[in-house]
Amino acid sequence: MRTVRPKSFHDQIVEEIGLQIVGGELAAGAQIPPEPVLAEKLGVGRLAVREAMKTLAAKGMVGIRPKTGTQVLPRASWNLFDPNVLQWHAAVSLDAKFVADLMELRRLIEPAAARIAAGRATNEQLAAMRQAYAAMESAVEHEDYIAADLRFHGAVLDACDNQFLHHLQGAISEVLKISFTASSTPRRDANRALALHRNLIDALEARDPQAAEAAVGHLIDRASERIRLQHPALAAPRSGEKSAAPPPRRRGVPG
Repeated sequence: MRTVRPKSFHDQIVEEIGLQIVGGELAAGAQIPPEPVLAEKLGVGRLAVREAMKTLAAKGMVGIRPKTGTQVLPRASWNLFDPNVLQWHAAVSLDAKFVADLMELRRLIEPAAARIAAGRATNEQLAAMRQAYAAMESAVEHEDYIAADLRFHGAVLDACDNQFLHHLQGAISEVLKISFTASSTPRRDANRALALHRNLIDALEARDPQAAEAAVGHLIDRASERIRLQHPALAAPRSGEKSAAPPPRRRGVPG
């Protein structure tokens, strides 16, 4: 079982203010209350507030200026690849544009990553994918399914052996988590989801870049379709975007 680290006071302050910013309670241009006021309101010391503001400033969410105080910055300044910012969006501010952009990002990164991984994956990395896949099979009826799914896709990205992708792993993991949660798999549909993941492993083990790219494309198509069915308000297509063709069925696997 995965151990969840308790949040420190620092993390709690950052999260509380970050959620207020993402949720619009603290709009762009709004002045953050002075340290003494905020410290008293949150029941913490001024130093804790000061450090939290520095963290939010590093995420591009607030600007700290001498004499004028701390101000909420416009969304264009935020680091949307920061895992915390993505988590806060998922918690309070998911909309069709945000989800469409996330799915578009998946289409830009994952098929290319699968193609590269087909040529670079080591036996150990392929074994890690198999282990994650086995965990998915065992967790179909449990909350651990998404965690296993994330490990599976993380192993594919690891197999690219690309230092920049590795640096983005935290952000990409959050993108995938939001996508997987929005397109959660009902038990009756689990065989289909597992078959598509198995197709990807088979393609990677066969060192077939075209098949690997196609397999991960089918996984993303399926996620988009699940979001469309379960959350119609979040599934508005992008301008000029066409609906994806359904992936081919494997014999003996329900659609």
